[in-house]
Formats: sequence, structure tokens, C-alpha cells
Amino acid sequence: MSQRRAFRRKWGPQEPGPPRRREWEVLLLLRQGMEDEVIAARLGIAASTVRGHLYRVRERLGASSRAELLERVPWEQCPADLCAGTDQPR
Repeated sequence: MSQRRAFRRKWGPQEPGPPRRREWEVLLLLRQGMEDEVIAARLGIAASTVRGHLYRVRERLGASSRAELLERVPWEQCPADLCAGTDQPR
């Protein structure tokens, strides 16, 4: 009997690079001091989705905490239409 190779989805971050658009939205709200549930309500997504976005960005940037994540985010790469009118360094 031959064995079938199992399909294995590899979860988690696999691609390096700056945050994606939705991740930027979450990061900008996190930087304002909002909790996961507040961010979720603001963006119309689940709190677990917010945590997932933050987890993936933390893993990509090699941050071990949210505070460290906010220090490592390449804010200069934030899309102009998202960062316009915020106190983000450009």
C-alpha cells in the first residue's frame, strides 16, 4: 500500500517585508494605545483577527513583545493615505 503525502499548510509568517495594508491599520490603532477589542470594533473584524495580524507582524520583524514591535515597525514605509494626519514620523 502506498502512502499519500499529507497536505500540510504552513501557518504563520513566511514572507519577509513590511506590514500589509490591514496590518498597518491595526498597528496604527495599537500605537494609539487601543486594546484588541477596540481595534476589532473600529475595523469591523474579530479580536482574534487583530491578534493574528499582530502575531504575524511580530514574527516577521522578530519582536518578542508589542512594545518591541512598535519600536521595530518601519514607520517610514507606512502608506501615505493611512499615515496622513497622524503623528507618524515620515
